[in-house]
Amino acid sequence: MLKAYLAGPIEFQKDLGRGWRQEITPRLLELGIEPIDPARKAIDRGIFTGTAEFVEAKKAQNWSEFSNFMHRIWMIDKNWVDEADFLIVHCKDDDHLSGTIREMHEAYEYGKPIFLVVDGDQRKIKSHTLYMALRRGKIFNNFDELFDYLKREALPSQSLKKRHIDLFQITQKLLIVNNQNQLLILKAAIHGFYDLPGGRLDMQEFDTPLLECLNREALEELGDKVKLEINSNPIGLGREKMWDMLLKQDHYRRIFIVGYEARYLGGEIKLSDEHLSYEWVDIATFDPEGKFRPGHGAVVKQFLK
Repeated sequence: MLKAYLAGPIEFQKDLGRGWRQEITPRLLELGIEPIDPARKAIDRGIFTGTAEFVEAKKAQNWSEFSNFMHRIWMIDKNWVDEADFLIVHCKDDDHLSGTIREMHEAYEYGKPIFLVVDGDQRKIKSHTLYMALRRGKIFNNFDELFDYLKREALPSQSLKKRHIDLFQITQKLLIVNNQNQLLILKAAIHGFYDLPGGRLDMQEFDTPLLECLNREALEELGDKVKLEINSNPIGLGREKMWDMLLKQDHYRRIFIVGYEARYLGGEIKLSDEHLSYEWVDIATFDPEGKFRPGHGAVVKQFLK
């Protein structure tokens, strides 16, 4: 069954954005489309901008608590956007969109269709909002126009079933081996699992040779006294989600991991604050099962084969 995320203002709406979502839900179900209704789901979970906790934090300008609360809301909303095949966005021409624009942008980046229904003068909607809808979908004057389009064009053409290209951040990791055939593993401060030296590519490093980026990360995490000889041929690949420090759970951002073998030539190891400790483990007997995050564990297992 296709899934449609129902995006639109919730905060400052008299009905918390429930009215129009409830009205179109039966029509979507008749077409075999499952609506993802953030107004209903958020209220059911007790995490939305109308709760006493949120209102009080904002009123008191307790920005730390407010920010943490908003982060929880966004994490949930983003996962729903990822789950959806397309977005139905509804607003009035005088609505002040904020989270809705962010949701549209996320869908836009993944190439998901965006159908914008505007009550009023479409020319009053901010240009960037119109652009995203026009580039990824269509703009409608009312829901009757939208449902006519879904029945007449979108569903028969199966265009809404399109596969969406995923987006990853790239991280390079080192599997460092010493002259005793031992592997260097680090204890991560952020989540307590074991880790490998290395890290994600910086935006400014797009044109920088990959091994130069990897060497930079190694020096940052192990200290500038460490000497390594890195093999430029990758020996392991993995995928996982980032770790969310605030919520202590998987983040929605994906990471693609590339592992390289390196020989430890010497030098004192001085860890950065990203790691708590390090160990040299025997390659012949070490079992990585359950000791690493999933993608890192996959890279280590490929190396140990």
